[in-house]
Amino acid sequence: MSDTTFDFDIQTVPDSWKDAEGEAPEMDTRAPRSRRTVSVPAAIDRIDVMTAVIAALSVSTATGVTWFLFETRGVPESPLLALFVGLFIALAVRLGGGKGDPDIRATISFIFYLATVLITAYLIERHDFQITYRETPNVSQTEYWIVRDRLSQPLVVLGWAAGLVLSTQVSYITRRRR
Repeated sequence: MSDTTFDFDIQTVPDSWKDAEGEAPEMDTRAPRSRRTVSVPAAIDRIDVMTAVIAALSVSTATGVTWFLFETRGVPESPLLALFVGLFIALAVRLGGGKGDPDIRATISFIFYLATVLITAYLIERHDFQITYRETPNVSQTEYWIVRDRLSQPLVVLGWAAGLVLSTQVSYITRRRR
């Protein structure tokens, strides 16, 4: 059998497996050597996503409830609450997930901060509507109140945006810290 020809002929087929083994080229039994090294990141550089999500969920729930209670109990609305929410969520993600990839931590912080702010604003405005009109609002009425009471005030929008930036940037600031 020739390695250079691709023609198949019945006369070139060996009669037995023993003959085929004898005609086969000798195999190299040495272990293959790799000329390049593969760098594997250490386990310490990876983020524990599940723990980070659980920490973010816990802290976002706690800060959202605290924010809701502040505003429904008569404490004046302050954009600083959004900053604290962003800071606490980002720190929880950092502590829960470890010092791994800051991009993943920033993404988790961003998602939970945005969800916390929007859900808390929805619940506060829904509560205010129920107090004012003594009935449960539908979604469009609550959206109108959110736009009227929250998004039309520049300081509130600025506070929410600053909290969002803070929640994502803490992931990069705490990258090298233990």
